[in-house]
Amino acid sequence: MFETKKIAQGVHVHVHETTQFKTINFSIRFKDRLTVKNASERAILANVLQHSNEMYPSHTALRMVLDDLYGTSLYIDSTKRGDDHIVNLNVETVNDQYLSDEGVLEKVMNLMYIVLFKPNFENGLFKESIFKREQESIVQRIESVFDDKTRYAQQRMMELGLPGHPASITSNGSIDQVKQVTNESLVAAYHHMLENNEVEIYVVGDVSPELISSHIRDYFHFTAA
Repeated sequence: MFETKKIAQGVHVHVHETTQFKTINFSIRFKDRLTVKNASERAILANVLQHSNEMYPSHTALRMVLDDLYGTSLYIDSTKRGDDHIVNLNVETVNDQYLSDEGVLEKVMNLMYIVLFKPNFENGLFKESIFKREQESIVQRIESVFDDKTRYAQQRMMELGLPGHPASITSNGSIDQVKQVTNESLVAAYHHMLENNEVEIYVVGDVSPELISSHIRDYFHFTAA
């Protein structure tokens, strides 16, 4: 059973307090309308945010700090649900109470803040080499469906049967639309996500709903509802 707290306008924290696990799991979901343009931009954005940020500009540097945090796992993906497109930050970390060190949870929360709110910008844009790399990565991901005949047939059936309907749009958008994304338009999509998306935050572990909601409000600078 989740206990829900509204911590800001459009921001809800859902906490399942349980002693079943020795880890704490976070899922921060940014929801927006599902369109081909949104899906294409946000698929690239998820990759860019995952692999580089202001403090840890390379994937290797980020992996090293995660290893130092007792093997904390962190990844960002994009998916769709109904008429919504979702960018999702997922984190799993060991609970402080099972460690000799203190403050690991706070360090993980700070890292989550850095990943989401401190991107690797150069002159107000994402680092160009990283943007281009992740843009091409999404193109290749979309192209890979052609090698899976069952998935490709299902996708084409939806595109032909429900043209223009959200059900026919993939979570990665389209190749044509992905190629049209510019660094400037990706930055605009990033700011739109932070400033306008509905945010649902799920937390599962042996943590107090009041404490974790307070931490989230403090670390992510959400104003009081």
